[in-house]
Amino acid sequence: MNRRWINIIGNGTKKIWVFPRMDYRGDIVSEFAIFNEFCDKAQFYIMDLPEKMIQESKTWDLIADLAKEVIGLVGTDIPHPDYIIGLSMGGMIAQELLFYKEFESIPVLVISSNIWANVKLKAIFSSWLLVVKYFNVSAFDLVLSSWICVSSKLPIDNTEYFECVDEEEKKLATKKILLSLNSVARHDARKLRELNKLNVTLWRGEKSVLISQTEEDEFVKYVPSLKIIHAPECGMRILSENKKFVCDNLREFIQLGDEK
Repeated sequence: MNRRWINIIGNGTKKIWVFPRMDYRGDIVSEFAIFNEFCDKAQFYIMDLPEKMIQESKTWDLIADLAKEVIGLVGTDIPHPDYIIGLSMGGMIAQELLFYKEFESIPVLVISSNIWANVKLKAIFSSWLLVVKYFNVSAFDLVLSSWICVSSKLPIDNTEYFECVDEEEKKLATKKILLSLNSVARHDARKLRELNKLNVTLWRGEKSVLISQTEEDEFVKYVPSLKIIHAPECGMRILSENKKFVCDNLREFIQLGDEK
């Protein structure tokens, strides 16, 4: 079993924190291979905080607890960031960091995420939690597939899924996903409307089923300065679904201009 909670890509001067989507497998590297396009200009610190917590036998109730965990690492294990990127659950962690004065004005890129768990999302996250609790993490993979896909692929009657074979890994995976689902179902960063120095960009897949126009509208309601960019032909997994979009817009976000 080789589960790492932090990986570093690149050796450039711009320091970028990256918080991945919810993942019980402990594999946070493969989805971010696209960052190698920028490795000479930036250094990406990809941190799976739920993985860190379960490896250290810690628990958490709220996304804010995960934000607090990473704050404690600044200056020791990781440098202060110039930019922050968060995907799905990781986007919620990025939002919580904005409540700290030292992070309030840092440019934040939120990908496929919501500002709070509305009734629809609470119901979805609760159903996933029950599937994991009463069945297993492989069953979670199956029910997840129809929510993360591009809408035009619905209905789905066949999909790949991951099966934990190692018992120790299965135990870790189950604990991680249950704690993660419990915390995302409680996510509420609507108090961001009280802050006035925010520099937040949202990427949303234009064909996303889970994070729809409703969730986008709610984000704008509480963060009026929000910059919104729609990813064409994408669902939730923008990084793997549209490489050109990611490269073009990430270059702009981290102000690399036309440099290669």
